[in-house]
Amino acid sequence: MRMQTNFTSVRKAWLELDDSHKGFITVEELAKYLGGKFEYTLLEILVKMRTKDLLSRIDYRDFCSWFGPIIEPTEGFYFRHDSKKNP
Repeated sequence: MRMQTNFTSVRKAWLELDDSHKGFITVEELAKYLGGKFEYTLLEILVKMRTKDLLSRIDYRDFCSWFGPIIEPTEGFYFRHDSKKNP
């Protein structure tokens, strides 16, 4: 997904997508960023399913829970290069 390759942190992704600094990202803004890869109605349904209040916008908390694991995978935190199993 484009989020994973374009951003190194969730915070940087949020700041770029919420360029008007209103505290949420609308479905329109997300659709514009994704560049037509999703049908608008489907994207709106996905956003409503992923938000706590079933709104057509994403706040920072919902954004982190949805895109956080994609942008900043946790596998790197558990890998130990000095262990005998993972040389």
